[in-house]
Amino acid sequence: MPDKRTIRRARKDAREGKSASTQAGEFVRAEIEKVRHGKHGVRNTKQAIAIGLSEARRAGVKLRPPAKGKTSAKTRKSAASAYRKGQRHEPISQKRSRARVKALKREPRRGVSRKALSRQAKASWRRRTARARSASTHKAAMTRTRSEVAEAVTCQPKMISVGYIEPETVAANMLYVGLCIFLLSAFLSFNLFLFGQEKNSFQLKIWSGVPLLLGVMPLLRAIIFLNAPAP
Repeated sequence: MPDKRTIRRARKDAREGKSASTQAGEFVRAEIEKVRHGKHGVRNTKQAIAIGLSEARRAGVKLRPPAKGKTSAKTRKSAASAYRKGQRHEPISQKRSRARVKALKREPRRGVSRKALSRQAKASWRRRTARARSASTHKAAMTRTRSEVAEAVTCQPKMISVGYIEPETVAANMLYVGLCIFLLSAFLSFNLFLFGQEKNSFQLKIWSGVPLLLGVMPLLRAIIFLNAPAP
């Protein structure tokens, strides 16, 4: 069964607009880490990947089963069953889960070594056509762009392609803007006071202080932000 940390990572990828295969990759990585830490073994690299994909589908990731002709009928049937149960949010059988882990503990761990993973990745890459590889690269670039836009919209502090803005730069810009607003409001208040004095209006003299008070607020906010301790 996948842990809560892996499910949170997959949901975070979904919120960022990443593809279902990227979300399922979190489960595959978690499965590889389990094998490397000795929780159980796998027969080969493909089995570790298959277990991760199955767990992703059972967790509700919208990863469609493989198309007909790409894999065996047994694999497609198993993937379709996991996908259907995951979309329905059916509970996982604890008894079957324990039996699966018990059987996997008898398997070796060499299937997730760096050499085995590299060999599997190269073999999978060679089986794909040049057009498929190009489409995959383009899709990854588009997914990365969508996630960067989502990070910028939600104002999350992350380095994106447009560059990372230092907090000191933000504080300096806020101070500059606050000072400009303060000077503009002071000029407006002074002219309003002179106009009230010319018209001998006490109300205009009172209201002449309002723009000055409003102009002080951005300046104070900039000063507070500049002196705030770093997180």
